[in-house]
Amino acid sequence: MIITKKEIIKAVNDSIKHWNKDIIKPLEMGKKIELSSCGLWPILEWKHNGMEVKAYAEYCPLCEIFDEHCDCCPLICCDEDSPWAKFHDKPTLTNARKMVKSLQKIDITKIEDVEIS
Repeated sequence: MIITKKEIIKAVNDSIKHWNKDIIKPLEMGKKIELSSCGLWPILEWKHNGMEVKAYAEYCPLCEIFDEHCDCCPLICCDEDSPWAKFHDKPTLTNARKMVKSLQKIDITKIEDVEIS
């Protein structure tokens, strides 16, 4: 399967829009995030309503197109020092903005079609 440069660039831009709308905007409005220990894995939830914060793979346009081929993605989130990992560990407005900045720093002129199997 080939993921085209055009699809990747769209996913990067859609990821930026997603983070701005679904995470940064509520944080700017004073909403708070807490780490929930319920269940097998701790997840981020909005404190005001208990809803999951849309900061996981199922909400990410890049994860959607790369599926489980993280090494092909222009944004590396699996690394414990990544902006996503830092946000997950400390879900602040500052760290959410760093996540968006990391997406904005992706050099789209260097993106090429990717073949995954």
